[in-house]
Amino acid sequence: MITAYNCEQLISSEEIDQFYNYSEAIENSCSLNNILGYEGKAAKNYFYYLGLMMPLEFKFNGRSKRPPKDPFNSMISFGYDILYGHLRGA
Repeated sequence: MITAYNCEQLISSEEIDQFYNYSEAIENSCSLNNILGYEGKAAKNYFYYLGLMMPLEFKFNGRSKRPPKDPFNSMISFGYDILYGHLRGA
Protein backbone atom coordinates (compact mmCIF):
# COMPACT_ATOMS: atom_id res chain seq x y z
CA MET A 1 0.00 0.00 0.00
CA ILE A 2 2.71 2.50 0.95
CA THR A 3 4.57 1.83 -2.29
CA ALA A 4 1.67 3.31 -4.28
CA TYR A 5 2.59 6.72 -2.85
CA ASN A 6 6.33 6.31 -3.40
CA CYS A 7 6.49 7.18 -7.11
CA GLU A 8 9.51 9.44 -6.65
CA GLN A 9 11.36 6.79 -4.62
CA LEU A 10 11.69 9.06 -1.57
CA ILE A 11 11.38 6.08 0.77
CA SER A 12 13.69 3.06 0.59
CA SER A 13 12.31 -0.47 0.76
CA GLU A 14 13.93 -0.83 4.21
CA GLU A 15 12.04 2.25 5.44
CA ILE A 16 8.78 0.90 4.02
CA ASP A 17 9.46 -2.41 5.76
CA GLN A 18 9.87 -0.49 9.03
CA PHE A 19 6.27 0.78 8.77
CA TYR A 20 5.06 -2.80 8.35
CA ASN A 21 7.24 -3.91 11.28
CA TYR A 22 5.61 -1.25 13.49
CA SER A 23 2.19 -2.46 12.41
CA GLU A 24 3.04 -6.06 13.22
CA ALA A 25 4.57 -5.07 16.56
CA ILE A 26 1.38 -3.20 17.46
CA GLU A 27 -0.74 -6.24 16.63
CA ASN A 28 1.45 -8.41 18.87
CA SER A 29 1.74 -5.94 21.77
CA CYS A 30 0.20 -6.78 25.11
CA SER A 31 0.35 -3.36 26.74
CA LEU A 32 -1.00 0.06 25.89
CA ASN A 33 2.43 1.64 26.50
CA ASN A 34 4.03 -0.58 23.86
CA ILE A 35 1.26 0.19 21.39
CA LEU A 36 1.60 3.93 21.98
CA GLY A 37 5.38 3.69 21.60
CA TYR A 38 5.17 2.00 18.20
CA GLU A 39 2.38 4.33 17.09
CA GLY A 40 4.54 7.32 18.03
CA LYS A 41 7.53 5.99 16.08
CA ALA A 42 5.38 5.29 13.03
CA ALA A 43 3.74 8.74 13.23
CA LYS A 44 7.12 10.48 13.47
CA ASN A 45 8.35 8.66 10.38
CA TYR A 46 5.06 9.26 8.55
CA PHE A 47 5.15 13.02 9.07
CA TYR A 48 8.85 13.16 8.14
CA TYR A 49 8.21 11.49 4.77
CA LEU A 50 5.00 13.44 4.23
CA GLY A 51 7.08 16.61 4.61
CA LEU A 52 9.40 15.43 1.82
CA MET A 53 6.47 15.19 -0.59
CA MET A 54 5.01 18.65 0.05
CA PRO A 55 5.42 21.54 -2.40
CA LEU A 56 7.80 24.26 -1.19
CA GLU A 57 5.04 26.55 0.07
CA PHE A 58 3.81 23.78 2.40
CA LYS A 59 7.17 22.36 3.57
CA PHE A 60 7.28 21.48 7.25
CA ASN A 61 9.66 19.71 9.63
CA GLY A 62 7.42 17.20 11.37
CA ARG A 63 4.17 17.53 13.24
CA SER A 64 3.69 20.48 15.57
CA LYS A 65 0.60 21.48 17.50
CA ARG A 66 -0.57 23.81 20.27
CA PRO A 67 0.21 26.02 18.41
CA PRO A 68 1.00 24.70 14.93
CA LYS A 69 4.29 26.19 13.71
CA ASP A 70 3.56 26.39 9.99
CA PRO A 71 0.68 26.50 7.47
CA PHE A 72 0.69 22.75 6.83
CA ASN A 73 0.44 21.85 10.51
CA SER A 74 -2.33 24.46 10.84
CA MET A 75 -4.26 22.66 8.09
CA ILE A 76 -3.73 19.27 9.75
CA SER A 77 -4.96 20.61 13.10
CA PHE A 78 -7.97 22.24 11.45
CA GLY A 79 -8.82 18.98 9.66
CA TYR A 80 -8.51 17.00 12.89
CA ASP A 81 -10.78 19.53 14.60
CA ILE A 82 -13.44 19.11 11.92
CA LEU A 83 -13.16 15.32 12.11
CA TYR A 84 -13.42 15.41 15.92
CA GLY A 85 -16.56 17.55 15.67
CA HIS A 86 -18.19 15.11 13.26
CA LEU A 87 -17.28 12.10 15.39
CA ARG A 88 -18.56 13.78 18.51
CA GLY A 89 -21.80 14.69 16.74
CA ALA A 90 -22.30 11.12 15.56
